[in-house]
Amino acid sequence: MDSKAISENVMRQIRAGHMIAAIKTLRAEHGLSLKAAKAVVEQLARSPHTSHPEPDRETREARNAHSSTNHTGMRTNAPEVPHSTLPNYVMPRRPVLPQIIGFIIVVVFLYFLLLG
Repeated sequence: MDSKAISENVMRQIRAGHMIAAIKTLRAEHGLSLKAAKAVVEQLARSPHTSHPEPDRETREARNAHSSTNHTGMRTNAPEVPHSTLPNYVMPRRPVLPQIIGFIIVVVFLYFLLLG
């Protein structure tokens, strides 16, 4: 299939990374089978003119709405959640090993103190 026959809508979807939508649109416009449409979209996605696309406005806005910086200043895609609202299993826990070692030392000390 000639790339000139591909609509701008399909090319925009490929550039935005919406491969499934591009395959659906291509199948609807040209009546291709799923396998053929997938092959065309994959080939177009690998071509040099679509390899480093500029995301469309909706994609940029969605990325900016969900991205934030964490405590180290690194950019993340996770929304910022206050520490106190996290469930207990996510909260950082104190190390347990020093507590266990301390308990064993006390038990051994008391054992030798009382019986020794």
